[in-house]
Amino acid sequence: MKGYWREPDAFFGGVAGLTLEQIGAYTLIIDRLYALDGVLPDNDTELARAFHVDPRVWIRVKRELIAKGKIRTTREGMLDANGVASRRLLAEVRSTSAKHAADVRWTNYRKSKENNEPLMRARNASLIKDIYSSTSVEAEQVAAAVDKVAEQSSKAKPTLKPTSELEALVRRKQQFDKDWR
Repeated sequence: MKGYWREPDAFFGGVAGLTLEQIGAYTLIIDRLYALDGVLPDNDTELARAFHVDPRVWIRVKRELIAKGKIRTTREGMLDANGVASRRLLAEVRSTSAKHAADVRWTNYRKSKENNEPLMRARNASLIKDIYSSTSVEAEQVAAAVDKVAEQSSKAKPTLKPTSELEALVRRKQQFDKDWR
């Protein structure tokens, strides 16, 4: 766990009656439990080394904290502190819930993009002339050529062959449509 919620009022109330040395050790144990996801073996030598304290001092402070009910040793030989397990569980539930919400959001986003095809082709839209006319004279010529082609194709004259100039205009219009999207 990278971070945890800390309530200063609850902490001050919980450490009332402890010495500064005991408070420091208790804080280090709590931080270590969160950092190691609640897995803190009750190994006095290793913990004394990790907390940069003489093993005899560590054993004494640990006994005092156990006597005051702040920490305990589990059946599995692990150290545990008050409230750490419940806070970790709450954080895990919130994390899982947030991950699920993000997954749902991205699934819905992808679904919304699946059927996002235009309802009609751009050359059939009435606004296309406005778009072309506002860009350049060349675009107007392309739009006019496209209109001619559309007009000719609607009359269904299969024998009519487009000129090379018209084909060039159509290609330019297609390129313009690609660039426009």
